[in-house]
Order: sequence, then structure tokens, then C-alpha cells
Amino acid sequence: MKLDRSTADSQEMLLSERVRIAYGSMASSLAGNIINSSILVALLWSVADQAILVGWWLYIFTISVWRGFDGWRFKKRGDGSRGVSYWARRFSIAAYLGAMGWSAAVLLLFQSDSVTYQALLAFVVAGMTAGATVVLSTFWLPGLAYLLLPLVPLAVQFFRLDGEIALGMGVMISLYLVVMVSVARKIHDNTIQNIRLRIESGLHEEELSKSEEKFRLLFESVDDAIFISNAKGQFIDVNPVAHQRLGYTKDEMLNMYASDLNSPKHEATVPVRMEKLKKYGRARFEVGHLHKDGTTMPVEVNCRIVDFQGERVQFSVVRDLTERIQAEQELKQSEERFRDISMSMADWIWEVNSDGVYTFVSGKVKELLGYEPDEVLGKTPLDLMSKDEASRVGRIFQDVAANKQAIVDLENWLLTKDGQSVCMLTSGVPILGGQGELLGYRGVDQDITERRRVEDELRKLSRAVEYAGESIVITAADGVIEYINPAFTRLTGFSAEDAVGKTPAILKSGEQDDAFYRAFWSTISSGKVWQGPLVDRRKDGSVYSAMMTVAPITDDHGEITHYVAMQMDMSEYEELEARFQQAQKMEAIGTLVGGIAHDFNNMLAALLGNVYLAKSSAKDNPAMVERLDRIETVSQRAADMIGQLLTFARKGTVAMRPLSLAPFLKEIFKLARPSIPESIEMKLQISDKDLISTGDVTQLQQVLLNLITNASHALEGVNDPEIVVGLKRFEPDSRFYQIHEEIKADQMALLYVRDNGCGIEDNDLDKVFEPFFTTKEAGKGSGLGLSMVHGAIKTHHGAVEIFSEPDAGTSVHLYLPLEGDGESLPEKAGKLEAEKGGGEGILLIDDEVLVREVNAEVLENLGYRVFVAENGVHAQAVYLRHAAEIGLALVDMVMPKMGGLEFVSWLRDKSATLPVIMMTGYDRDHALAAQEMPEHSVLLNKPIEVPELSSMVRVMIERERDK
Repeated sequence: MKLDRSTADSQEMLLSERVRIAYGSMASSLAGNIINSSILVALLWSVADQAILVGWWLYIFTISVWRGFDGWRFKKRGDGSRGVSYWARRFSIAAYLGAMGWSAAVLLLFQSDSVTYQALLAFVVAGMTAGATVVLSTFWLPGLAYLLLPLVPLAVQFFRLDGEIALGMGVMISLYLVVMVSVARKIHDNTIQNIRLRIESGLHEEELSKSEEKFRLLFESVDDAIFISNAKGQFIDVNPVAHQRLGYTKDEMLNMYASDLNSPKHEATVPVRMEKLKKYGRARFEVGHLHKDGTTMPVEVNCRIVDFQGERVQFSVVRDLTERIQAEQELKQSEERFRDISMSMADWIWEVNSDGVYTFVSGKVKELLGYEPDEVLGKTPLDLMSKDEASRVGRIFQDVAANKQAIVDLENWLLTKDGQSVCMLTSGVPILGGQGELLGYRGVDQDITERRRVEDELRKLSRAVEYAGESIVITAADGVIEYINPAFTRLTGFSAEDAVGKTPAILKSGEQDDAFYRAFWSTISSGKVWQGPLVDRRKDGSVYSAMMTVAPITDDHGEITHYVAMQMDMSEYEELEARFQQAQKMEAIGTLVGGIAHDFNNMLAALLGNVYLAKSSAKDNPAMVERLDRIETVSQRAADMIGQLLTFARKGTVAMRPLSLAPFLKEIFKLARPSIPESIEMKLQISDKDLISTGDVTQLQQVLLNLITNASHALEGVNDPEIVVGLKRFEPDSRFYQIHEEIKADQMALLYVRDNGCGIEDNDLDKVFEPFFTTKEAGKGSGLGLSMVHGAIKTHHGAVEIFSEPDAGTSVHLYLPLEGDGESLPEKAGKLEAEKGGGEGILLIDDEVLVREVNAEVLENLGYRVFVAENGVHAQAVYLRHAAEIGLALVDMVMPKMGGLEFVSWLRDKSATLPVIMMTGYDRDHALAAQEMPEHSVLLNKPIEVPELSSMVRVMIERERDK
């Protein structure tokens, strides 16, 4: 497409002409539609459904009337009222509806049993589509629809019929369709091309007239001189600037030749210029033109050979170079001065345009970044930075440039040619145009990498000293303190105002003699480092142990100018060491308890098994059974005690169970009494009714013993010292719930420990539950006691409160949720009876002979067949011999050669589902050692009562049998 106006305007003109032609041929199109449809109805009236014929004809007639009405409206109103797109859409829609109507004729009126009427229908439809190809030539898609919608169904109708005639007709219709599509496309393209040519012709004539007006206006108003000369060089036209600048009138210039203006200096170059002009049709050169007064004017001539009013002429645009040459000379002088200055400076001078692209860089860039100046030109500062630095600096540059502000001391990091980072201090000023527009920036970059490194090191050193946990002091050579860090104040209590200007003698505790200090000064004054422990005194008079290091600081000549001393408070480390030793001791005790409990549980297992066997043999002797029951009860109590020892050995594992608080508190009271000095009176206050909660006996025991111990420490030096331990019911009120939002229980037990000791200061009450906080003297408390109390009670879903006043005593309240009604333990089921077996085989594995023999006899007594083994290796052989007879394995966890878990793992390769009951004298966590419980297995703790064991055996066997 080639049109001179804008694409939108030209398309609008093209569409308007297409619509005009389309509606201009509307009359012939409507006549053809109505006539052809009427002929088709007449031909098919006797053979087709007349109702369909009438309906179809009315549809065609209606569409034709609609199209005719649109054509009338278009001619009357034109396309301005609605817009040409509106009329184009209406024309296309009507054409599509007409095409659908003729498609309906093929589908509804085709006579499948009459060749004659088939041919008539094909003839009418073919003629109709041929006419539509011409009428719709300005709109390709509607014209294509008029071909495809009728002819494709018509061809399909013939192909559906049998016979050579029908096949031939189908082929002919298909060929006709292909030919007509091709013809329609060519007619459409030719029509559009003709319309476009007519439009372009009109536009060209209009543009030509406007172009001539513009040329004359430009010719007369341009600032440069314009000369038009013929082939002989005579001027045939000049603009006002041309003759006025040289002092001539226009008439005088029209009688002159181009050679008349050449200065003698440039006369020799005329032949060369003319030869270039003839060869290339254009030439540009600088010469001197003679003024009428004889002076020479430097000019730049741009000359072309063009067609002008029917002849070949030289069209020359001549620009006065007087001001430019003067400016160039001044600029050259300025650049020389600037270059001399920039080369003598240590900094890098640069200039960028408004896009931030370097347009000038001084040679210093080679020394600073390793780039030649030409390598930097065309880049931006951001191209010389890392990605992150470019992002940061780019935002700063954008804000500065947007406000046309100066760049002042901007630190930024550039990358050298070999990838090293250098820090630049950038300053620059904006370059503004005549209208205030930003043209760029001019400035300098100073390499401050070394200065920045030194500053960073000094800053890091200063911060390290300020934030150091150790006390640091700097003194002059005579020992006068010049600097202390905050840690010194925290350690000694002396502030900078207290210490600066004095000597370290303010810290003397008297623990070191004069000989110590003489040796100390002798060492450091000789330039050596002194290190060792000592005891110093705080501002409040208290003493502390410290590890101190003192080093001399020398100048460039090796002379001592200062001393730096560092002290590390050893009190906390001594306490940590003591706590670590205590923790190791407790861990050793826990390990010992676990081992003893394991052996004791094995003994109890054997004892309870023998009791069961003895009771089975003594059923007819009630007195004997009663004695055996007592032995069994005592044994079970011993097992419970072992359970508590195992809980202690579990190192924090919580075993919650219903707990009767009154007997528990009485037991704690008796346990604590021997460890409390006899001078302290102890009282126990318990309400009439017992209270039931849920808790871990060991944890609560540790909590109460800790509180009683704390109370005894607070009573030192108190007259009539007293500790009260009590228990009562507590009903929370709104104040309590507001303080302890996590508490949901409405009935609670209150356990309290109260003393009449020294009490706690108000400002310390909020910190007593913090780890390592203590109000006791150094060495008398770890600061962990109350934090452990707080954590343990939180674990029990309870709360802790502490009430205290200085010299009036302290009361610690523990609140525990009550279980059920709070006054009765959950009822236990009646004593279980042992369940008999059904002759199943049981593989019993235990390395303890007594336990193994007793359990084997018990199981046989219950009706099982028992296969015994003393360890896992032995059990493998037994199982392989009797695998078909064994229905359950009873396995001890800890055995020599092969333990229980290892055996069960081996067993699972032989039988994936054989029930396994594992037994251990240790607690569950110790027994499993972080391993997963094997499938189809349970773990029971020794000693196991016979009814419990028999019940579990039956459950496991029956469960596997049900599967």
C-alpha cells in the first residue's frame, strides 16, 4: 500500500470508496436475488414442499428489501452521519444473511430423486454466485461467503448420491467453486487496486500543490543562503539571505555566475569540486565567497544537481561559517587549557551527557581503572559497577538528575579492568542548556580506596573495643587512664568520668602485694606483654576475679606511648565450671540409676513371677495367699519406686499421671526436713480434703525441694526463722485470669512455700524467673532454680506467682489444675485375672536365667508351649527349628551377643507379621535408643504382672489370627 497521508486517514478513505461502490451496485444485486429466487420457486413448485418454498422466498425477499432500504439510506445520508465503518458492517451482515439464504436453498430444496431438478437448482445457484462475485468485489469475505455457503453444500449433496451423473456434477461444482474463488479474489484485488490508485492520484495532486507552497515558504524564510544556477553556472533564483548577506540586490545576483563569488584563494579547487559534483550529483565543501565590498566570507556549500521546472540545475545551500570558525578557535584554546589542567590533577575528570554516557574522560582513568580513555567513552558509570552497586547508585543518580542538583561527595565503588573494586568520591555539577534543560554532568572522581580501608579498619576496631565483652583500658605511658570501654563500667562500676585521668590503682583490692606490681610494671615497661590472674575491687567495694592481659603500644621509633589492658571477669566462668561439674555428676548419677533400675526390675520380674506361681499352688491355703499378696504389693511398690528413679534418669522426660497432692506434699516435707538447719522451724499446712491433680512426680518433687532450699538460704541471719509449706483449693478470679491468660481451669490446687527471710527488692521481682539471674552472693546460686520452677509448672499447665517485700519474707505460689472433681482419684478396674492360652507356641528370649525360667513356667502354667533361648543368636536357631509352631515371640531388649531389636529385625525378614512383645528393665526411650518401634510389636516395662502379660499375649495372638 502506498498512500501519502497517515495510514489511518488513507484506510478510512479506502473503506469509504469501497462502501460507495458496494451500495452503488445494490440495485442490480437486489434484482438478481429476487428474480433468481422467483425463477427457482417457479421451477420447483410442483416437486418441492410449497410451504418451504414460500418461506424460503420470503426470507430472500426480506433480506433483499433490507439491503435495498440500506442502499437508499446510504445514498440519501452519505457516510458522515454514522461513519463509514457502520455502513460497511451493515453491508457485510446483509451479504452474509443472503449467502445463508442460498445455502438454505441447497439444503432444503435439493431433489435427490430428480436429475433434471438437480441440474436446474445447480444452474440457478451457480448463476447467482457468479453475479455475487462481481457485486461483492469490494468486500472479499462476504463475496467468499456467497461462494462457499451455497456451493459447498451443493457439491456435498451430489457426492452423497449414487451414480456417475451425480459424481460428475459434484466434481463440476467443486471445480466451479475453485475457479470462482480464484476469479473472485482477482476481481477483488483489481477493484481495491483501482480504488487505491484513484485515491493516490487525488492525494498526489493535493500534496504537490502544498509542497510547492512549502518550498517557497522555506526558500524565502530559511537562515541559510540558497542559490539555484543553470548548467552554465548562472543564477536563476536566489533567496533573500543569499543576496543580502553578500551586499547585492536580487536582480544583480540573477545577472551573476557562481564563479563570480569564488575568492582567489579557493579558485584552484573549482575544477575538483565541479568534477565531484558531476560524478556524484552532490558535493559539500568549504570556500570563501566574495562580498560586494571585497571582503571574503567563509562558507560551507552543500550542492546537489536536481530537476527544477523541467531542467537540470545546481541547488546550493550556503551557510556562513564566520561564527562557527571563531567558536571553534575559542573552543580549541579552552580544550587545550582544560587538558593541561586535567592531566596535572591527581583526580579523574569526566563529563557525561543527559543519558549518563561518558563524552569525555581524562587520561587519569588509565591509572585509576586500567582503561584507556577511548574504552570508557560511550559507557555509563553504571557499566563500570557491580550489579548491586549500579542499582544503588542508579537510584541516586536518577533522583539527582530529576532535580538538576549537584553531586556532592558521593561514595561509590567502581570495578577496574581486571575486576578489582576501587572506592571513588564523586562530585559533579549539572550542565544546563539555554532553556534550562539538563544536557549532562561534569565532575571529578577521587580515589579514596585506601582512605576508606583505613577508616573501615579504624571503625571496626573502635566498634570491636566498644562492643567487646571484656573490659578494655588504654593508659598513657605514665599509667594515667585515657579511655575505658563500656564493659569496664559494667565490670567495675566506674564510669568514664570516674576513671579517666586517674590510674588503675583505683582497682587495687589488696589481694596482690607490692612485689606483684613491681614485677608487673617491670614486664610491660620493657616492651613485653603481661598476662595473668588477679583480684580487683569494684567501685562498690566488692572484689572479683579476673584474667588480665596488658600490652605496650609503641610509635614508629619503638618508644612506648600507651598501654592497653584487657580484663576478663572469671566469676561467671567459675560458676559455669561448677555447674558443668554438677551436671556431669548428675548425668553419672542418672546413668547409675538407670543401670541399677534395670537389674532391680529383672529381680522384681522374677520375684513377681514366683509369687504368681506360689499363689497358683496355694489356692487352698488362704493364709499363704494373703502373705503372698503382701509380697506382691510390696514388690509392686518397689517397682513404682524404680519407675520414679527411671523418670529421674530420663533427663527431662515428663511422665504425667493422676497425683494425690496431700500425701505427696507430706512425703516431700519429710524428705526436705533433714537438709534444713534445725534452727529453722518448718510447718506443714494442708486442707482437710485431699486434692487430685495430674503431674510428673519427679518434676514436682524437684520444684518443691528447690523452693524449700531457696527459702532456707533467705533465712540466714534472721531471728526466729520459719518455713511454711502448704496446700489448699484455689478458685481463680478475674485478676488471676487477666494475668495468666493461658489458664483455662476453673478449679486449681495452690501449693505454697513461705519464709520470713530477707525478701526481694521490687526492681528484682520481674527478673527472678530469668535464667542465670540471682540475688544470692557469688557461688551460692546458679540463677537457674526459679527459671526451672517456672518451666516445670508451665509444663503442668499451671502458673507461678511470687510475693515478696524486703525484710518481710517471700511466698511462692504454685497453681496446678485439679483432675476431675479434684478430690478423688480415677477408679481403677478390679484386679485382673490371668488369661489362659490355647496351646500356642511362644518363643521366650531372656539372658537372665531366673527371669527366663520363671516366665517359662508361668506361660506353661497358662497353657502355652514355650521355646526358650538365652540370647538373640540362640533364638535364631530355635526359631528356624520351630518356626511353624511359634505364634508369638517374647523378647528381652538387652542381651549379650544379639539384643532384642537386632533379633526382631532379623525375625522380620523371616516373618513380617509374627507378633512380638519386647520387655525391658530400662525406660522406653533408653530401650529404643531413638529407633522406631518395629511393626506388629509392643514394648512392656519390667516387672510385668502376670495378668497384664497374659492379657497382652492373648491380644497379640488373637489380632494376628483375625487377620
